[in-house]
Amino acid sequence: MLGITGTGGATRGGTGAGVEGCSTEVARRQGSTYILLGRSRPARGLARLRTPLPQRLMELLPGVDVRIVADRAARAIEDRR
Repeated sequence: MLGITGTGGATRGGTGAGVEGCSTEVARRQGSTYILLGRSRPARGLARLRTPLPQRLMELLPGVDVRIVADRAARAIEDRR
C-alpha cells in the first residue's frame, strides 16, 4: 500500500501496483482534477528506456492534469554558484 498526501494534508492509500497504479486508483476514487509530482531522480540503466511516470499517468488518466513542481532547494544551490 502506498500513501498519497492530498493538498489538504490527508493521506490517501491505494493498493495498485507501484506508484502509477496506486496514483491512478486514488485519483479515480477521489475524482482528482490534477496530480502534483516532484522531480524524479534521473533514470539509470534500462529504466531510461521506459516511458516517464508523468507520461504514463497522462495516458492512464485522460482529463487529469499532471503537474511537476521544481525543487526550490536545488534552485537555491544553483543561485549560489
